[in-house]
Amino acid sequence: MIKRNIVSGVLLFLFSVTLGPYLVTVVIKDRIPVAQAYGKSVAALGEAVKGDDAAALASATANAVLAGARNGRSEGHWDGIKGAHAHGNLEGILNIVVGLFLGSLAIASGLRLAISWGFIAGSWLHAGVWILGAYGFPQLLVLREVGAPLIVLSLAALLYAVITGIKSDDSAA
Repeated sequence: MIKRNIVSGVLLFLFSVTLGPYLVTVVIKDRIPVAQAYGKSVAALGEAVKGDDAAALASATANAVLAGARNGRSEGHWDGIKGAHAHGNLEGILNIVVGLFLGSLAIASGLRLAISWGFIAGSWLHAGVWILGAYGFPQLLVLREVGAPLIVLSLAALLYAVITGIKSDDSAA
């Protein structure tokens, strides 16, 4: 058992769980009026299509397009938060499983350490910064490009260690 991965996984999982209440208490309050405005503008466009006034039709079309764009940006933020929430949960659980599993493998302690820290760093640089991005730090989202490959490299190293059966040079993790 590798405690650092288990602790990191639980912390990341808890951090991502906080996005649920944030989504339903803060973000949805911003999302509902935008969606309602979009619905009203589409309804107004439907009414304008039935009429003969070209200026009213042009105005209703412009309003519907602008409301649709605002609605799309609002949906994008909503989807980004859902993605951060899901990835944080999954990568938190991945770290817990790795922590439980990695300690039982007969592999070199250096490789075990690299795999352990690779999963921790990768999950925090991927899901962790995504969660921070959802909370209003979008400048950190560029770090996701480092975190995801770290997780993949750690998985590849773990697979290599299991397949080749590298023997441990000591019994301590």
